Amino acid sequence: MPSRTFIVSGKPIHAEGTGNAMRIDGQGIHADSARLADGSIHVRLGNQGFLVTVSQGDDPKTFRLTVNGKTIEVGVRTKLDDLLHRMGLDTANEAKIEDLKAPMPGLVVKILVEPGEQIVKGTPLIILEAMKMENILRATGPANVSAIPARQGKPVEKGEVLIKLG
Repeated sequence: MPSRTFIVSGKPIHAEGTGNAMRIDGQGIHADSARLADGSIHVRLGNQGFLVTVSQGDDPKTFRLTVNGKTIEVGVRTKLDDLLHRMGLDTANEAKIEDLKAPMPGLVVKILVEPGEQIVKGTPLIILEAMKMENILRATGPANVSAIPARQGKPVEKGEVLIKLG
């Protein structure tokens, strides 16, 4: 019996079945549906009817359901996603943004951001001169600049925090 896990309001819901016979979180449900001329879907669960429209969410594994006028975002997890979740590896690909530290001793030539600024991956943050070369240090992912301990024109040591990110 085909199965799929959906994430609704942060809560996983396990669904399985084909045709009209389904089980949602272990409970048997009889469902019928019909596509209407305007593209919406009329869904009947037991003796209740619902008018549903479906649209793509912000990423390929999410979509928006509007049910009787109320919109919710629903995520879909594959069997591989479920396995990775059970193994605790489902957050392995999430970027862990850490404070920007000096990769080598040098001199802070210019600070390119300000506290409170929202940055994205690749944003130039600071220019550091080391061994007579200027190096532009960039953000490794999205973050908020929370503080800038480094000072323009001042030397820094390897590993010293230049910009605190949150």
